[in-house]
Amino acid sequence: MKFLEIRTLKLLFAAAVCLPATVLAELQPISDEELSEFSGQAAVAFDVEQLGSTSYTRVTLGMEADVQMNIDTLEAGRYDKAGEALAADIDITNLGLGSISTDASKIQLDGNTYAVNDIIPFELND
Repeated sequence: MKFLEIRTLKLLFAAAVCLPATVLAELQPISDEELSEFSGQAAVAFDVEQLGSTSYTRVTLGMEADVQMNIDTLEAGRYDKAGEALAADIDITNLGLGSISTDASKIQLDGNTYAVNDIIPFELND
């Protein structure tokens, strides 16, 4: 070994010995003012806006999910509207998300095959 390499190794060893073996850290609480500088979103976010006497709610799903569900009645946007014949903006009866496999050899939209009578999930992304 060359003199320079030995000297470098000695310096690295000395530095490693001098460094503390453990690091001490403590969680500190954040004030509401400091926390208000940051924003984020979990799996579900609700935003409510009031326009006149009508309230609008926006639901944001920040997740990926495989779903299989049946909904008897889905109704959204039900409020009195002058000149409108429909009771709600969305009114769905017997909504199904996902399905049951009837052909084990068929490749589904997600690229998988499912045994007969297996649930084929509905994919939900953001």
